[in-house]
Amino acid sequence: MTIVSLNKVTVTGCTPEEYERVYREASDFMAAQPGHISQRLVRSETEANVYFAIAEWESLEDYRALAGIQELVDIFGQVVTLPGASSPGPDKIIIEHHDAVVVSTHVPV
Repeated sequence: MTIVSLNKVTVTGCTPEEYERVYREASDFMAAQPGHISQRLVRSETEANVYFAIAEWESLEDYRALAGIQELVDIFGQVVTLPGASSPGPDKIIIEHHDAVVVSTHVPV
């Protein structure tokens, strides 16, 4: 079953540009991992410091395997402390995380 990771990210201690740079670095890394389907980062038009990170994975196991990859933990460690971080620092973002499943899709023809 396809899994969707949906994160609302609020930038609090860095510039939006810094967060976008870190996300691009992490995104490139994640795209090369087994089970990766797609991802996108969407910025709110009404709140400039709010983003929605949406990633689609072939399985929950593929997605959860990311937590054990130290290189990815270190990339995100530039803006947030994740479990397993080698050097916790002050968080620059707040993440509201949700795992979700697709229940409806409409693709225009």
